[in-house]
Amino acid sequence: MNERHKSQLIEVTQKHLDGIATEQEVHWLSELLEADSTARETYLDLQDIHAALTTSDTEDLTANLPDSLRLRASDPKEGTQPSRQKVHTTQLSVPSRRAAFLSIAVSVLILALLSTSLLRAPSEEATLIRLNELSGQVTWIGNGGQMKSSLKPGDCLSGGTMELGAPDAHVSFTYEDGSSITLAGLSSLRISTSEGSTPLQRQKTLHLKRGRLSATVNDQPNGKPMLIDTPSADLTVMGTRFNVETQPASTRLTVNKGKVHFRRNLDGQAVEVPAKQTVLATLEDQSLLQPSECPIATTDWSCDLRADLSEGKWVSQLTSLGMRLKKAVQSGQLTKELAIKQYKAAATIDGDPGSVWATASPVGALIVFSPSQTQAQPIILNKASRFQIKGKVDVESKFKIGITVSNPDGSYAGKHSVSVQTEHYTNSGSFEIELPIESFLTLDDSTSSIHPILTDWWCVAEEPFAKIQITQIHLSSTPVSTDHAQ
Repeated sequence: MNERHKSQLIEVTQKHLDGIATEQEVHWLSELLEADSTARETYLDLQDIHAALTTSDTEDLTANLPDSLRLRASDPKEGTQPSRQKVHTTQLSVPSRRAAFLSIAVSVLILALLSTSLLRAPSEEATLIRLNELSGQVTWIGNGGQMKSSLKPGDCLSGGTMELGAPDAHVSFTYEDGSSITLAGLSSLRISTSEGSTPLQRQKTLHLKRGRLSATVNDQPNGKPMLIDTPSADLTVMGTRFNVETQPASTRLTVNKGKVHFRRNLDGQAVEVPAKQTVLATLEDQSLLQPSECPIATTDWSCDLRADLSEGKWVSQLTSLGMRLKKAVQSGQLTKELAIKQYKAAATIDGDPGSVWATASPVGALIVFSPSQTQAQPIILNKASRFQIKGKVDVESKFKIGITVSNPDGSYAGKHSVSVQTEHYTNSGSFEIELPIESFLTLDDSTSSIHPILTDWWCVAEEPFAKIQITQIHLSSTPVSTDHAQ
């Protein structure tokens, strides 16, 4: 925590304890205290002073100060210097004496914090994790706001946030107790720990805002389980192997070994999820929260363009038709009455088909589908697997199609992509291509081999505003054409 943050922390804490902080200040303070153990220590010191002021007379106030500050507050040689103007404290009321002492105590605390920070180098902040491997766009944002994107295996990091900005990104790291975490795809994870007598005694806390996490967690200290929270669920882990995937409105947990305590944020329902079972929590479903057996894997997948969408913009056919009819009316090609008639004729109650368009991202125009969001059934890739894809693209735009795969236990297994050549486009930019699995990776056709699981399908163009439209994706083990991308 830098000097500006320290000063701001002290100022906002004083206002909060006095009950005059704004909602924005309280929100800022809450986030800082959750993420920074040093800030929590400072807050508690100030809280001790405030509690002393509201419960004790002046003579007893120093007794409630932290040991490191009591001597400074009682010794005029430490902290603030005595004023040249004589102050008759006996003429002050108790509230006035308390206010005077608060001013002195806070000044002493500020000096103590500043002197401590000057003596301690930033690099001495406690190390929490060590990077094992990483690829793609991975950024680390420390609790003090420092950003680091030139990461490498072996780097040791303290508390902060790990950001993965591309579908082909991944990072794995370990704690000092050997517990390991892997993130893959578009992900955001905040990492922190509580205080402990030794690094091995600290309680680990992870906030997974979005993305996919796989973990092997060794036995944790008694009373200090690993805590993982997402926008829709909280997990309590003592020692196990599991995978968790979260989006803004849903969280899916799959346990491979041991068990995990899983709580749904919507209504507080909680369950123990044992090995070989999975559970899903959303921000809409209030039905009974109940784990289920992990289903048998499948080799077929028809993408639900709307439900499976992780990155991109879904546009219904009806919405597209409405836009075209509106333009036709404005240009005089159709009357308003005829346009309304055509629009009503196209509307159905059986669903609204549509397509997905790429949206701008730091890595280019991007679309990502994550089938595990809507189905617990793993999708196996074998030597006969083939992707059939339909869509449309700017004639001048080139793009890549990629997949991210995991091992059967959910751990990260790799990313693979293939470039789609412009020869596959029609004059209007439409395309209908088939990609056999060997376009991405080589698989052993042995029945005893371990086949990878499809976790993400994605396409990306380097131009951030390239127009890519996907209308259909189907995975099967039966070839339907001979048109391949190179």
